[in-house]
Amino acid sequence: MTLKKAISFIPPEYKEQEKWQLKIITDRCKGCLFCITFCPTEILESSPEINAKGYHPPILKEGETMDDCAKCGFCELICPEFSIFLEKDKKSSNVKID
Repeated sequence: MTLKKAISFIPPEYKEQEKWQLKIITDRCKGCLFCITFCPTEILESSPEINAKGYHPPILKEGETMDDCAKCGFCELICPEFSIFLEKDKKSSNVKID
């Protein structure tokens, strides 16, 4: 088993004080799987659902929460379609799919 390490673009004090949610714009996703492949905590997987373009957008794996997320922001940096990003959570839900 190897340990993946990521550089966090969110200051550590925000990670602990703020709640974050993962937002996914499913119809923008083109199924490149970059976010899933390069997630340092491996909490993403392909959805069984198909978007308007015919691709399987990412979702959190069953049993995973945003507490398991490194909040490194790498998924949003690597996404060529800007379909996934982190946002401060104003509600209690962890993932919002548009």
